[in-house]
Amino acid sequence: EFTSSDWTADRPLNLHTLRIRTPRADYGPFFRWLVQHKCVGVRHLEVTMFDHQNARQAGWYVQQLGAGLEELVFGLCLPATGEPWACKYHARFSAAPQCSSRPTDDQMNLQNNRNLRSLSFDIHDAQPFFSHWIYKVLGSAAKSPLRTIAFSLSLLSRDVLFSTPWEVIHDALMTDWKGTLRQVAVTHHADWRFMEDAKPAFFERFPELARRGMLSVYNVETEDSAATRRRPNAEYF
Repeated sequence: EFTSSDWTADRPLNLHTLRIRTPRADYGPFFRWLVQHKCVGVRHLEVTMFDHQNARQAGWYVQQLGAGLEELVFGLCLPATGEPWACKYHARFSAAPQCSSRPTDDQMNLQNNRNLRSLSFDIHDAQPFFSHWIYKVLGSAAKSPLRTIAFSLSLLSRDVLFSTPWEVIHDALMTDWKGTLRQVAVTHHADWRFMEDAKPAFFERFPELARRGMLSVYNVETEDSAATRRRPNAEYF
């Protein structure tokens, strides 16, 4: 329980870095407690493994941080039931309000964070739900001086990168931060269900960034991929 006593009510909590990684708690009271104690000077915020309810609370806290926030790492868990988006994907960010109202629609808006320089998406998946969410968040950060945009995910196939949501993401990366963007970093988690090497797919999807030396792709072997990969037997030699 996050409560304030008389001797702590007027004492600000001066944190510059805050990292939270858990999907199994209600963080609404915690974020409200932080704001009550004037903990709004965080420069580096990392919240991962969040479900959509906690994501909405984290999005509210991000807005309270305003221009002081410089680095944000945000991870979203897949909703447990149902298809979270019932709308067609639109060609530009301005079309997003036409989508039907869903729990995640207003969970992350970065318009107040006008000094944001690094934005990372820790999603470990690349289903249409996540890519749709990514381009909405990127659209809200269009006026931020982003230097680094990073993705941590797992691709089922190269075709995912050529879907409509990734077309919008591609357009944003090519146009919205021309004067500031220096690096697009991808960490791909290999798994027996997903691609083992995603580097060729990303280089094909973002050739402009690759030619300019701005694109980096790292393949990380997970425990699942190591445990399920066939080991060579003696007869193969």
